[in-house]
Amino acid sequence: MATLLEALDRQDCQDAELLARCWRALGGEVGFDAHCTELVAAHVALPAKERTKRTGDDLKRRLQALSRTVRGAEPKRAWAAKLLVAFDGKENFKTNKGDIVDPAAAWLRQQAEPKDGKPGK
Repeated sequence: MATLLEALDRQDCQDAELLARCWRALGGEVGFDAHCTELVAAHVALPAKERTKRTGDDLKRRLQALSRTVRGAEPKRAWAAKLLVAFDGKENFKTNKGDIVDPAAAWLRQQAEPKDGKPGK
């Protein structure tokens, strides 16, 4: 399984279901959470010129796909809350038009703290 995961990483695999299955097979839910947190941390660590609305939207789509592998409202809410911590006060970034909220952070907040008590889409 580890060699499969290495091959998927080399090929920059975007298949969320396959990646989630591999991450869970190797490390259980803790491994899955760790890999998801790494995705968010890598995005937050991008240099200012590279962290854009587009990269935020890309991460948001990837997280949405990964969230579909988390079963149940409470586990999904807890997962989103863990990932939101990785933003650690860096939810906003500067653009030519001023500060904006990172789309991935906004989506995670919506999942972790839904207004109606149910995670959104």
